[in-house]
Amino acid sequence: MNCDDYKITIPYPNRPNKPFLAGNHSSKEASDYANALAKWEDDMVAHRMQLAAYREAQVKLDEHFKQDVLKEFGLEGHPKAKQVWDLAWEEGCSMGYEGVANRVERLAELIK
Repeated sequence: MNCDDYKITIPYPNRPNKPFLAGNHSSKEASDYANALAKWEDDMVAHRMQLAAYREAQVKLDEHFKQDVLKEFGLEGHPKAKQVWDLAWEEGCSMGYEGVANRVERLAELIK
């Protein structure tokens, strides 16, 4: 199984930097800050929407990967498939999809 085929297609959104107003400021600097803060608030709304879209795409990719891995190792429809997946994910997700797939393969051998 080639785990490199499972890549999210959208970039992780960068969080906008909140503007800063120094202690000794002029009225012009305060006005500029207020404008920058309003823009930042709008940017944060857009950021949250982009972040939600990214997370949704990641959840869909994870589910697609899960179905493919279970099928690859003959666990599709197996009564213990959920337990195998949960354990493999818990132990292998820190190593990426390849780590999860390796654990599913090992666990599948035990229950077949």
